[in-house]
Amino acid sequence: MGFISSIKSEITYLKGFLSIKAILKPISANPTTILADRWDLVAKENRDKTALFFEDRETTYGQFIDLSNQFSRWAFDIKIKKGDCIAVLMNNCPEYISTWLGISRSGGAAALLNTSLTGMGLAHCINIVGAKHIIIDPELAAHFESAKEFIDNDIKIWAFDPDMPISTDSDILLNAALAAFSGDTVAKTDRPNITIDDPCVYIYTSGTTGLPKAAKITHFRAQSISRGFTAIMSTTAEDRVYITLPLFHSNGGILAVGAVLNVGGQAIIKKRFSASEFWDDCVKYEATIFQYIGELCRFLTHAPHNPNETKHKLRIACGNGLRPDVWKEFETRFQIPQILEWYGASEGNAPLFNLDNTFGSIGRVPFWAKSLLNLSIVKYDVKSDTEIRGTDGLCIEAEVDEVGELVSKIINDGSSPTNRFDGYADKKATVKKILHDVYEKGDSWFRTGDLIRKDKKGYHYFVDRIGDTFRWKGENVATSEVSEAISLYPNIAEANVYGVYVPKSDGRACMVALNIEKDFEFDGLMAYAEAHLPAYARPLFVRIQDEIEKTGTFKQRKVDLVEEGFDPTKIDDPLYFANPESQKLEPMTDDLYEKICKGKFRI
Repeated sequence: MGFISSIKSEITYLKGFLSIKAILKPISANPTTILADRWDLVAKENRDKTALFFEDRETTYGQFIDLSNQFSRWAFDIKIKKGDCIAVLMNNCPEYISTWLGISRSGGAAALLNTSLTGMGLAHCINIVGAKHIIIDPELAAHFESAKEFIDNDIKIWAFDPDMPISTDSDILLNAALAAFSGDTVAKTDRPNITIDDPCVYIYTSGTTGLPKAAKITHFRAQSISRGFTAIMSTTAEDRVYITLPLFHSNGGILAVGAVLNVGGQAIIKKRFSASEFWDDCVKYEATIFQYIGELCRFLTHAPHNPNETKHKLRIACGNGLRPDVWKEFETRFQIPQILEWYGASEGNAPLFNLDNTFGSIGRVPFWAKSLLNLSIVKYDVKSDTEIRGTDGLCIEAEVDEVGELVSKIINDGSSPTNRFDGYADKKATVKKILHDVYEKGDSWFRTGDLIRKDKKGYHYFVDRIGDTFRWKGENVATSEVSEAISLYPNIAEANVYGVYVPKSDGRACMVALNIEKDFEFDGLMAYAEAHLPAYARPLFVRIQDEIEKTGTFKQRKVDLVEEGFDPTKIDDPLYFANPESQKLEPMTDDLYEKICKGKFRI
């Protein structure tokens, strides 16, 4: 980066941070003003303007906010008290946003359930927030039925069909109930004394390891997320954001929606992501912003050419998880003017923003902003799975380009809005995410659980999740780095890398589950891995899957794959061993498996 480029970068980050600071300041200054209050005002000024596009429907600001007021009055009617929780199991639709917004205005909090969960997993999510009411989209009724026997409390079921009218004649319970209530503005005097410290919604972690946790999104955080990105993206009333992500997660449901609704803009909601319809929708609805998760960008780059893929009006692709092996092709092929990659978690307090389009970076902390953001990377020992501490018992800051865990100081006194940590519904889960005695005795820092490195200019780069990184032959293997390298081999649609236990060996060996395309060549994979990866990071086992299993937010699942290992008696998928003697990928058989387990191969 030359001198002129460096100056431009400093100016970009200074402007960005000042914009964020300015837009967040009024939140703390007005502790009884909640997100619903702000959207009430926007809706009043734009009643007849379309707020939400969905399939062949358009919902005006007036319709959107009126329905939310009906939900508030319904919540009062069923005796929801401040802090009570109502679970919501609904597919993407405009009414979804009115639902949780209305519940939050009543003093209650909506628990936004992952629509891919069933059985005990879904029941767990309902139990940990103590919900006594649940709103269910009829399309998802079977999911709830599979979980009903595992739910701890008696729970009142309210069917709500967003495709049916709100009418007293409706045979859908909540559709009929809502019709009895006015959509007029709910006055502050008619609701509990809600403050920005009270819960607005609960959003669940993805559950890539263990069961999901319910992150408490306070009214402060809900406003901070949406208003912060209004500032970062400089959204206006002319912007339209295209959302294919699930609304039960903060990325799509609060960040993307809020970034435009805050200023009278418009949101285009898709029921679910479709690579074949993506660019046609962008052109049809004249989208200016696209909210992404990295894997969606990967899907798009693997999709066939679409005549509309460069005819769009997108000015920003905003999201997180875009990996370097996809980044350039996505940016170039689809002619995206700006990729606004950022880093953060729904419940976290460690935000990072890549404001100047630096390739591969999740964001930057300029030297002058370090004390402002209170982020740090501490030395971390993957083998012992713990932070490295000095003789004084305190953590040690990682050097430039050294991989460590990203942590962020917890400051809940209002002096540093981005450093709040409100925790989870489960207090034990909250405690596990806090690291004490980091740089001073008695301090508290949020553990991101991510291994990160930063360069001398303060640009941060994602390396791997703690727990995903494993050791083999005395070396640390980052699954994300292996996945990026392997994914560049021809005709691999997706690679999911993980470590598996091999009897009579120290550590875990590299294994990869591949989703391959028609012309994939097995014979060249080992030579490719040898040319692009160090010996300790090359896949020893290969599993072929028709589809890589993911969470509801498109994160790859690894836990079950790790448990199944390379045992052919547990796996129906095609399975291969990179035989070091033949230098070929050989189909795994029971006999070959037994030889590997008995140490017959020098691996």
